[in-house]
Amino acid sequence: MQSAPFDCMQSARPCSFDQRSNGLNLRAQVRQQGVHESIHRDMNIGFGSWEYTPLDLQNPFPNNEGSVHLWQGDDDLLVPVTLQRYIAENLPWIHYHELPGSGHIFPHLDGMSEAIIKSLLGVK
Repeated sequence: MQSAPFDCMQSARPCSFDQRSNGLNLRAQVRQQGVHESIHRDMNIGFGSWEYTPLDLQNPFPNNEGSVHLWQGDDDLLVPVTLQRYIAENLPWIHYHELPGSGHIFPHLDGMSEAIIKSLLGVK
């Protein structure tokens, strides 16, 4: 059973954001703003009213002078992959990149930053 993100901030258990990060200890980073404040902000975002729907977003580059990319790990335990898929399906101007077997902290995986930059620059 996976622990909730806020559980690992208050305990000695390591945080787990996907199957591969099971032993990764991120407590120091998570606590930078304080345990209470971190939990409070996460709860506001996760359960609060956003007062808009992401589907109301307009393309910031209507003349194709830029693009919006969205990367999502399909093993993310914090952000539901189904939400990102739904947004990408309904906002065709978003370039969606789903990463099989990756979780919430995929940008920290070896080589991922380089892969993202290459994708943004159109380099193969």
